[in-house]
Amino acid sequence: MAGLEGVQVVQVGGGDAAALAGVLLADQGADVVVVRSPSDLPVRWAGYDRGKTVVTGDPAALVAKADVVIDGTPDGLPMPRPPATVWCRLHGGGGPPIEELVAARTGLYEPPVGLRPRFHDVPAVTTT
Repeated sequence: MAGLEGVQVVQVGGGDAAALAGVLLADQGADVVVVRSPSDLPVRWAGYDRGKTVVTGDPAALVAKADVVIDGTPDGLPMPRPPATVWCRLHGGGGPPIEELVAARTGLYEPPVGLRPRFHDVPAVTTT
């Protein structure tokens, strides 16, 4: 039995932060349902959708029954928040990203023993 087995999670909205949070919960046994727009490209999310159920449509009915909601929408979901639901808002905004902090937090930071810190060539947040 996984640690989060029986926990109902609804993930709404895009962004890597919300998608990754859903992956982590699904990996621990949660039942994660992703609500997407019909026009969203499934290939872009293929790696982030493992262990999840992907649906389209209005998330209101799913949110009403969820234990956890991952809200990745830019302006927040315009619906009431059930009092017993854990609401996680991960919209990716709030200012410019700081590559070094994100790299350190996500494990892309590699401090070699006895040398100055260095970063991998994989950008975590910097895109052009």
